[in-house]
Amino acid sequence: MPEVRDEEDEAQQVFFQKGTDVGILARELFPCGVDASPIDSFHYQQSVADTARYISEGRTIIYEAAFQFEGLLCALDILVKKGDKWYGFEVKNATKLKDPYIKDVAFQYYVITNAGLPLEDISLTLLDTKYIRKGPLKIQKLFKFESILTYISPMQEEIALEAIALKKMLKSKAMADIAMGTQCSKPYTCDFYDFCSKGIEMEEPDYEEPHINKTAINDFLAEIE
Repeated sequence: MPEVRDEEDEAQQVFFQKGTDVGILARELFPCGVDASPIDSFHYQQSVADTARYISEGRTIIYEAAFQFEGLLCALDILVKKGDKWYGFEVKNATKLKDPYIKDVAFQYYVITNAGLPLEDISLTLLDTKYIRKGPLKIQKLFKFESILTYISPMQEEIALEAIALKKMLKSKAMADIAMGTQCSKPYTCDFYDFCSKGIEMEEPDYEEPHINKTAINDFLAEIE
């Protein structure tokens, strides 16, 4: 039901734009690539077709490479061919590994490899806090690479099972009967949070009445009088 999806607020738009800007900046690590980005989120099928065509043409650097496998779709920030092997790079506006990032890349790896493109390695491209800019920006020092293939390889069977469950849920016309909880706001706030929480009175946290040591207060006041 896309019509009940929450509208993006200004803070979300700024957050997403920063991520997009960092991703585009990271392309300078692998210059002269071809861009497979769709014109909008409704044209990813064209992006998938363009990616396949670029690979068949012998292109070795593809930005926003898109792949599809059994109804699952993903787009990778940077796809690079070195020799006869392919390497994936997903860019994050962050400085360290986080579980959501690893899960994102695990899904990408599942789709890409099952779509027929073997990856020799796949990495997160993060901002390097050790870099201190002096003069012109040095892109090679601004970013660092974290290979996470060893993290995501054991997750592939789990991804496959989750994909089956999610596709089954999408085919169902009934709304999932799941109580609201921390999963609604972590690691990100769900796009349907307002719709699901409508009519639910959120309880204020009970901090209990604070303990007041009246004797200590009186003793302190007596000392300063």
